[in-house]
Amino acid sequence: MSARSYILWLVLGFGFLGVAFIYSASKSAEVMGEFLTVSDWNNEESDLGKADVALISLDGVIMDSSKWLKRLKKIEKSDVPAVVIRIDSPGGAVGPSQEMYGAVMKLRKKKKVYCSFGDLAASGGYYVGSACEKIFTNAGTITGSIGVIMSMMNLKDLYAWAKVKPVTIKAGKFKDVGNTDRDMLPEEKALLQDLIDEVHSQFKADIKAGRPNLTDETINSYADGRVFSGSTAVKLGFADVIGSQEDLMDSIKEELGIDRELKIVDTNKKTSRIERFLEENYSGNSLSSSIMGAVQKLSPKFHPELEGGRAYLLPYFWFEQPSAR
Repeated sequence: MSARSYILWLVLGFGFLGVAFIYSASKSAEVMGEFLTVSDWNNEESDLGKADVALISLDGVIMDSSKWLKRLKKIEKSDVPAVVIRIDSPGGAVGPSQEMYGAVMKLRKKKKVYCSFGDLAASGGYYVGSACEKIFTNAGTITGSIGVIMSMMNLKDLYAWAKVKPVTIKAGKFKDVGNTDRDMLPEEKALLQDLIDEVHSQFKADIKAGRPNLTDETINSYADGRVFSGSTAVKLGFADVIGSQEDLMDSIKEELGIDRELKIVDTNKKTSRIERFLEENYSGNSLSSSIMGAVQKLSPKFHPELEGGRAYLLPYFWFEQPSAR
């Protein structure tokens, strides 16, 4: 064989190996992607009918209710008799909070619906919780903040300093309410104030519907945006019992007359196929626990940015620092 033929076959051989390697790597990535794919929850809806309690959490700022409502709908269609909503949220956007509240009120007609407050259940978080028939809260839980907020900035002096001249073209007197390049007109401020007052009235009315034992006087007195502790919430009637989530589960067990361990389906538990494999085959093994912990960390959580000029059910300090938690 000549030197030229030898080099040609060598190049072709390496080329073939390169193509095979790339194909193999892409297929491996595809398989691993499927293996790491996260399911909606470990125990699918079929297991809800065998459970005593379905657990669903509401964590962080409320900006989009679609996924949460989808999970709640699955719970509603199941035969599970009791539902626990674990809330650790400062609230969020008005619409999604109201949608969640409405869904919980609807669910309450079919099942026993309880709520457990974590570290924070304020504003929109409390809004959703008020739809539950019984609320358990820690004594030090930060709750309340029954109010509505909208924040805007006037940047006209900054624009002048930067020698920037914004131009706005509009059709409709109020179309550019909140424009950052000028002072807000009195009639514009009055318009937005009417909007915020209306949403605030809806908030208070929904609390009354969810907790009919609360008097209008109590609601109006404490629906001024203030936050208060879980123990104060129980004294006033905004919550029912000082206790943890575990205490709530014990109470449910007693109410349902169950003398064994409760069968609980955690609808928040998202697991990949590799996690499920390790859990089913190597549960209790310290190595598998470490691997599962590492896999779970592959899914970082992000806090959404809040928008100026949009109404929120949030404490003011949260609006100022949306990424504080």
